[in-house]
Amino acid sequence: MRVVYRDPRARAAGGRTPWKQPMTEPLDVVAKDGNKLTLRALDGKLLENCHIENCVIVSDEAVD
Repeated sequence: MRVVYRDPRARAAGGRTPWKQPMTEPLDVVAKDGNKLTLRALDGKLLENCHIENCVIVSDEAVD
């Protein structure tokens, strides 16, 4: 399954936070444990403990 993940750390931190490029590429779901996911980016980087509510399912027919 492919999803797009919105990282909640930038909006949850208090005060000024440095801007970083949002993750807009589709990610593959590797594993699920309760309401947490492990996601793999196209470059092989793993994102662990991603809350399922911060993910949006991407259809296979979706185009950029």
